[in-house]
Amino acid sequence: MVGASAGFFTAPPDLALHSHITGVAPQGQGRGIGFALKVHQRAWALARGVPAVVWTFDPLVARNAWFNLARLGALPTAYLEDFYGPMTDAINAGMASDRLLLTWELDAPAVAAACAGQPRQPAPQPGPPPEPALTVGPDLEPVGHHTGAAAVTVGVPPDTEALGPDRRRAWRAAVRETLGGRLAAGAAVTGFLRRPDRYLVEQPGAVGAR
Repeated sequence: MVGASAGFFTAPPDLALHSHITGVAPQGQGRGIGFALKVHQRAWALARGVPAVVWTFDPLVARNAWFNLARLGALPTAYLEDFYGPMTDAINAGMASDRLLLTWELDAPAVAAACAGQPRQPAPQPGPPPEPALTVGPDLEPVGHHTGAAAVTVGVPPDTEALGPDRRRAWRAAVRETLGGRLAAGAAVTGFLRRPDRYLVEQPGAVGAR
């Protein structure tokens, strides 16, 4: 076995599948196995009349953000602070377990296109381009920027797991304040961009058709 996906149904009245974990063994990574598992999960759920799948992921992990938001077309619906409480594994030990809650609307056109191999990208919007609210500094430190723009980007390091514990904790605090604070105030994450890795976050009035 090189990979697995497991989930369970949420309680009524909202019919959805909670995807608890999807993982691929190290020797199978980078071969499209995780994507194939999620595409199968979508087909399995649709065949049973399930309209949505939800799951959580660490917003600091750029590769997972790209996979979830672009390759699969899911979108965050909430920022959850310290969702799992203290964790003792090598990556999460000593750091708050903040997570983004994702909703995967299985019959949405953007999701169907993503599962067919066309990653979801934010549509160009009229008006000024988004301003950076958080960027990666020269020593991979978080650098905050004061901005009142309706559309902003929130950067994350390219490989959070390679950083030392103090730097990872600094990133956790910065992303919680910048991304979590905006979501709590009613903004929405509308996509994830690469090179550099960053979330696109827009206020409701600035969010157009996707």
